[in-house]
Amino acid sequence: LNIVKTSEARNKIRQWFKREKREENILEGYNELKLELSKHKIDVPEEQLEKFLEPVIKKNSCGSLKDFFAAVGYGGIQLWRIMPRLKNEYIKNLKEEQKTPVSLKENEKFDFNKSSATPDGVVVEGIDNCFIKFAKCCSPLPGDKIIGFVTRGHGITIHKRDCKNIVNNECDSEFCNRLLNSSWAKDVSSDFETTLQINSCDREELLSDITRKINAMNLKITSLNSKISNDEALIFITIKIKNLEHIKYVINNLSRVNGILSVKRV
Repeated sequence: LNIVKTSEARNKIRQWFKREKREENILEGYNELKLELSKHKIDVPEEQLEKFLEPVIKKNSCGSLKDFFAAVGYGGIQLWRIMPRLKNEYIKNLKEEQKTPVSLKENEKFDFNKSSATPDGVVVEGIDNCFIKFAKCCSPLPGDKIIGFVTRGHGITIHKRDCKNIVNNECDSEFCNRLLNSSWAKDVSSDFETTLQINSCDREELLSDITRKINAMNLKITSLNSKISNDEALIFITIKIKNLEHIKYVINNLSRVNGILSVKRV
């Protein structure tokens, strides 16, 4: 697609990919979208993704979410064109959610005399038993300062204390009323997902060397996306990690791989 000169040639190539490699296109389109959403700090739960994308799916005449992924995968839809609209929609939805009063179910009433560790290793002030999830926008790890945010119908989301979604809304009194002091339990044995951004010079066997290094540290990779531009590689890799000290150790080891320019948490 980058080599051919005419729009007619590009269209024929896209049509071939569309017909012959639909499943591959769906997977490729899904991975590209998740990468772009991560880069723009758009955190949409998997079960809400189709509803969130519904306006752009209809605008691009796609019959389903898979059709949309396939079109992205074979180049029929260019994400850079639609990302500004998606980001504006995400910000709009986030503001509306923050203005909506929190409605707790009867079995989720808070007793502020209670505070005990959840199965995830988090102690939330005043909560003895409630559904906990970890924010994907900041992926907190044991050792990070954390805070809880009461969500509508989804229990409590744990953020890093310096997460921009927390810091940028602290002047909103309604938002602050939904924050709960939180901390890590003394002994946390769970593994936590965290994403690293790796900037590197592109070269042969780069991904092999990175995955080999990660395997040598006995870490589990849950996702990996990469893009090449102007002989530079941008890699987002999600791994299972123990705590803040563990991630520092991992970053230090990955930084030693030949050609890598920087490694940081997303």
